[in-house]
Amino acid sequence: MRVFSFLIAVFGLGVTPLLAQNAPNGSIYSRFGVGELQAFGSSQAQGMGQIGAAHFSNIYVNMANPGSWADQRLTRASASVNFVGIRAEDAQANTSRLGSGQLGSLQFGFPLYTQKLGVGIGYQPYSRVNHNVQQTATLQGDASVGDSEYLVNFEGSGGLQKVTAGLGYRFNRMFSVGVSYDLLFGIMEDRQRTTFTTGGFTETSLSTSTQLSGSTATIGSLFTLTKIFRQDDAVTLGLAFTLPTSLTGERFSALGSDFARDTLGTAVRAEVDLPSRLLYGLSYVYNTKWTFSVEGLYEPWSNFESNVSFPGFAVNGDQLFQDRTRFGAGFEFIPAPNEVFASFLEKARYRLGVYASTSYVTPTRGTDVNTLAITGGIGLPSLIPGTHLDINVEVGRRGVTDQNLVQDTFFSIGINANVGERWFFRPKQR
Repeated sequence: MRVFSFLIAVFGLGVTPLLAQNAPNGSIYSRFGVGELQAFGSSQAQGMGQIGAAHFSNIYVNMANPGSWADQRLTRASASVNFVGIRAEDAQANTSRLGSGQLGSLQFGFPLYTQKLGVGIGYQPYSRVNHNVQQTATLQGDASVGDSEYLVNFEGSGGLQKVTAGLGYRFNRMFSVGVSYDLLFGIMEDRQRTTFTTGGFTETSLSTSTQLSGSTATIGSLFTLTKIFRQDDAVTLGLAFTLPTSLTGERFSALGSDFARDTLGTAVRAEVDLPSRLLYGLSYVYNTKWTFSVEGLYEPWSNFESNVSFPGFAVNGDQLFQDRTRFGAGFEFIPAPNEVFASFLEKARYRLGVYASTSYVTPTRGTDVNTLAITGGIGLPSLIPGTHLDINVEVGRRGVTDQNLVQDTFFSIGINANVGERWFFRPKQR
């Protein structure tokens, strides 16, 4: 049994600070709620429109549906990094450009019984808070003092992380199920800093730090029918349901300036109820060359509850959360999957997809924040059996410039290294 390891270097792209935001930061929409929600099933799903609920694969650890972990032959590990660039524009045509590098996911899986019972373990961000937004205003003064312009910076960082571990079991060729335990934890930092352009005023800042943790479970299943229209095709229906969960922790607040920083009372106990999640998909394998998939997602964020306020959710006040939906479709093509002497490009995997989603927060009541994106990718084989490198790209738009909102035009490049080896194998004695 060989031992393998991964080395991931996360770095930021060059950035240019402009009016709306200062880099290196993410989308302004990560300011709201618990942050911008993240999703990563596998590098295969990333290139096919971020879909993976109905994917059976023995070369990827698919974290979208624990039922797929039953279909494993090799011990597998993968790691990914994403490089994201955003161009934000408001109604006055003010723009900002920024870029950053971030960890995508870490995944590990192995079979206890080949293509019968498998283990899946993974880490990935659940949400990200990463923004720096500036707002200018004027403080009206009397005749002796006069007016004074000031600048308010809304800064945020952190987010929630997710660690997943579970089992997948195949009952027969048609049906498999899986269950995972999902641990959520993280710290979300928010800071409001006010500076004045004229003398006589002191810079002040109000900071809050919210620490949360909790756990939930995901139940997944896949149902497959073969030989539907031809001898080597298959249709798979996939479902994955994540239970609602309660996160608990503490919120700390502090009021400070350049010269002093004081906490505001003691820590407040925070209790946050996250909604359930339903993921459903359908895939069709035409033959060993073509795979087509569609998928939908539903999360009832209108059921969100919390005893502490978040941007977009005020306790006993405005609550701008709504149900979140996402729909996607994509395909994968392998020119020569079973030909031993095929060329390098003929053995590669080519992917294309599209998805549309609605955010769980409406910063302005009645105006949805929608995202439309196109994805694509290529899976490159290597000289080491079971090992390959996936490169995926995504281009899309998020939000609108109406109602004092911002429209993001974003692109991302994901690089994922996948290693597969045969572990726990006892050779036969002669």
